[in-house]
Amino acid sequence: MNKYSLSLLAVIFSTASLYPTFSYAEDFYEVVDLGVIEGGNISVGSSINSTNQVVGYSNKPTTATTTDTITTTDTATGATTTATSTTANVAPIRGFIYDQYSLTDLGGIDNGEIFVEITNTLDGIVTTETKTSTVDIFSQIFDVSDDGNAVGYTNRVVGSVVITPIPDQPAKETIAIIVTERAIYIDSNTLQLTELPDFSETASRNMRATSITNDYIVGIGSFDEPDDLDDDGSDSADLFDRGFIYEISSNNLTKISPLGNNLTHHITLRDIDDTGLAVGISAEKLGSTVFNKKVVGVDLNAPDNIIEYTIFGTASQDVNAINNSRKIVGRAVDTNGTYLTAFLYDIDSVLATDLGVLNSNFPSSEAFDINDGDQIVGLSQTKSQPVEFSGFIYENGEMKDLSKMIGCNTGWTINEARSINNDGFITGIGLLNGEARAFMLKPLSGSAPVCKDEAENIGGSGSPSLISLFSLISLFTLRRRLIKK
Repeated sequence: MNKYSLSLLAVIFSTASLYPTFSYAEDFYEVVDLGVIEGGNISVGSSINSTNQVVGYSNKPTTATTTDTITTTDTATGATTTATSTTANVAPIRGFIYDQYSLTDLGGIDNGEIFVEITNTLDGIVTTETKTSTVDIFSQIFDVSDDGNAVGYTNRVVGSVVITPIPDQPAKETIAIIVTERAIYIDSNTLQLTELPDFSETASRNMRATSITNDYIVGIGSFDEPDDLDDDGSDSADLFDRGFIYEISSNNLTKISPLGNNLTHHITLRDIDDTGLAVGISAEKLGSTVFNKKVVGVDLNAPDNIIEYTIFGTASQDVNAINNSRKIVGRAVDTNGTYLTAFLYDIDSVLATDLGVLNSNFPSSEAFDINDGDQIVGLSQTKSQPVEFSGFIYENGEMKDLSKMIGCNTGWTINEARSINNDGFITGIGLLNGEARAFMLKPLSGSAPVCKDEAENIGGSGSPSLISLFSLISLFTLRRRLIKK
């Protein structure tokens, strides 16, 4: 049970008359299996829009390989040796959209075949290295607008020669395959892919689009601050995370700097409302460790004015979503500083609410999305050995376990509820007979039947480790939506 008092409920829902009236089913959902891309066996539901289109990503078998051939020749004797090795490339992930009982592969950039060859000569030995790589199309989709534009990123892969200076010797050249993440949006009707512009006109660096409305896209990109200097005063090559807001109609990209304009800090934007108010995280980072995370907001009309929102007064905060009544949800350390809990924060009233947990023995929860009727979805830990999570819906001051709201003998557990639209339809990740699957929950009238045994309601052990590993594949990380390395 949460810590939401009736008086706080009155405050939170007092503005309901300003928005459309929402009516929801009581406690019962039909589970729809969204399936997988052909050849895959795992899928993730990321977002659902007002027409019940769902986007996400699924795995595919790899058909790509990389072949390395190294030939050495002794110029004195003419002796030649050749060594060849071939490895299978990592299985690709592909973005999809689910619409009207059909799942469509959204594709990505087709990189074709990469061929790079270099030759080094040293002390009478000539070494020729050749790398040939066929590359699978790779993409991940994170959000979809009401007009059917989906956003995420795709991989652009190129072959590159790296030159390493060696004192008193010829420089050594080696081959590298460089993968760059490119932010994209895709029209689900035409499947036309549009690549967003980069911060830099001279260098293509990593960028990901994380959220979209009909007018705006937000995300994160790597940026080399021109005023970032080394100890000796020379320009540093360090890259920093910078948020961006992209206005679709004008093709205008606005770079967002961290809180306080501290060039050594990082910022990522997670979500944006219909008015152009975006929310994200400004934080410090040392290597891969992110710390001192602060929830921030930025209005497209005043992008240089970064506002900090303090949740429970703690220094460990994550925000995931904002609705059109300026309420945000995420995860933060509770007021006592003891555990991470899902929160609701009203920007206008400056009211932060601890949403609680499903099992008080395992106080850990996170909210991923909120609709305009203030329904909130997320996950909460329910067991420890093995560690298990269950998706929840929070409404009318109560956190409810979605795995207990889908009937008996379905074969499903609902492990993460990631997105909810204004009609109360939900998508996320569950286990269907032990396999990770994207789902859509359709609200039904009435209440779910009470199962004789709770085990009847699940389809195998709900190991979130399997889901988390898949969800975290090369993310910055989106499952926990931390700032990218």
